Amino acid sequence: MKRPKMIFFDYGNTLVHEPSWSIVRGLTALWPYLAENPKGFTPETFEPIAYETIKKSWECVKLGYEIPERTFMHAAFDPNGLVFGIPDEEIEYVYFMASIPPVLIPGVAEALAFCRREGIRTAVVSNLSYDAKVLERRLKTLIPDHSFEFVLASSNLFFRKPHPAMMEAALAKAKLDPADVWFVGDNYHADIAPSHALGMVPVWFEYEMRSFYHVEPFHDEPPFPCLRITSMQGLVDTIKMLR
Repeated sequence: MKRPKMIFFDYGNTLVHEPSWSIVRGLTALWPYLAENPKGFTPETFEPIAYETIKKSWECVKLGYEIPERTFMHAAFDPNGLVFGIPDEEIEYVYFMASIPPVLIPGVAEALAFCRREGIRTAVVSNLSYDAKVLERRLKTLIPDHSFEFVLASSNLFFRKPHPAMMEAALAKAKLDPADVWFVGDNYHADIAPSHALGMVPVWFEYEMRSFYHVEPFHDEPPFPCLRITSMQGLVDTIKMLR
């Protein structure tokens, strides 16, 4: 095994822990930006409408497709006359930050600082309904000293991992041989198996804390070699051994 020239990181449960989700909390943060609200909705009275629309998007997720957050936001807001005085990207960002507060996983900032010192390029490849620009802003609030070379979200590509489109797009942007890229993720089905299939080095991050959403478990031994770490320091230590 050789040192990576670049590392692709998954987002949720790899870089960031998301312990809770509240639609009302997100809507409450958005309500000061309302320009038109003809039916007089409050965050509490609008929450059931928003939830029904979100549930419809989950049907697409189960099929492996991503509906952008702003699309189903408009599907809920527009028929009810809700108009906001800020752009779609800002609506997404405000709602995302308030509804799902992010918690940086211990050791992430230090591992990324190590990558910067060692000249190892970094990027993010995530299944996410929020736009990649919104995710990039969110990460910047948590890791202000680090800039990822690029951030890819399934919302911008329609397909969700494990569909190969996400990782193929990342490899195309990186312009590297897959063998020079490590993929660090917590989800065997979405991260580890597909990155191995494309020739990358899979790094399975088995972090014990879980976010509010369900991740399909995998308890068997992988049928191929892969690195397994339980902390971001483990990633750093592994790379150091390859000097």
